[in-house]
Amino acid sequence: MSNPQARFVVAFAAAVVTAVALTAPAPSHAAYVLTEISVAGADNTAVWDINNSGTMVGFSYASSAPNYATAFIRSSSGSFSTLTGPAGAISTNAMGISDTGRVAPVALSSSRPGGRPGPSARRL
Repeated sequence: MSNPQARFVVAFAAAVVTAVALTAPAPSHAAYVLTEISVAGADNTAVWDINNSGTMVGFSYASSAPNYATAFIRSSSGSFSTLTGPAGAISTNAMGISDTGRVAPVALSSSRPGGRPGPSARRL
């Protein structure tokens, strides 16, 4: 490109594009916060669901506990409540929670030889 005017136009256009790119706002992204969830005294804690109010449900397991797992609800303020199953339940789990606070629980109510959960898991 030997024409000085053409070189100026190309250089000016490149400068404008660069300036626009540098001053453009960054794309907005949702801000997420990673929070460790741990039931006191549990070896493992798992969250299965969270509703729009921030209430979480799941289960925790402690090797010292007589049951396999215990379902819990964690409020948006951080307090935990355990959920017990029907009489004879050896394990409970909360699989979901609606925005109105209804919990979808599961309970194991029998065991096979060797102490493993039996096939009688049922949705409560």
